[in-house]
Amino acid sequence: MLSQKIQREIPIGSTVIFSLKDGGDISGVLVKIGRDHVTLENAGVGVDIRLEKISTWRVSRDAGSETQERTPIPEPVSSPPPLSPDLTDQETIKKLLEIEARFQARQQVSFIQIKAPDFVFPANEMQGKQSANALTIWNRVKNKYEYAEKNK
Repeated sequence: MLSQKIQREIPIGSTVIFSLKDGGDISGVLVKIGRDHVTLENAGVGVDIRLEKISTWRVSRDAGSETQERTPIPEPVSSPPPLSPDLTDQETIKKLLEIEARFQARQQVSFIQIKAPDFVFPANEMQGKQSANALTIWNRVKNKYEYAEKNK
């Protein structure tokens, strides 16, 4: 995804120039990367840019040095990569481990308890010829279930 590529290549706080597909350019300091947009701040004003509008970008390495131009290359859609310790801070890793430990503890004590279905025929809902036919089908289903339950 383009947002992940931008996140990997452009650090928050970098000065960047986005070239848009319509031919325009928007520059500023990168302050936020969302799933479908990025936010730049320029002269104290925040500007949201939708990812589908971005064609290329140039990142300023320093305030006065040259810029580096990047063109996004479409990547195949895949699951997001697992978090690595060098990309996150210690607090995030600690929180993630706490959440995983809670889920694993609950998973170990959880179980599925199957409740037997209630096979009482609703005679008051069926009337006439349909009642006899429905009762026959109902009893077949009930007998199959009881047979399966007996044989596990």
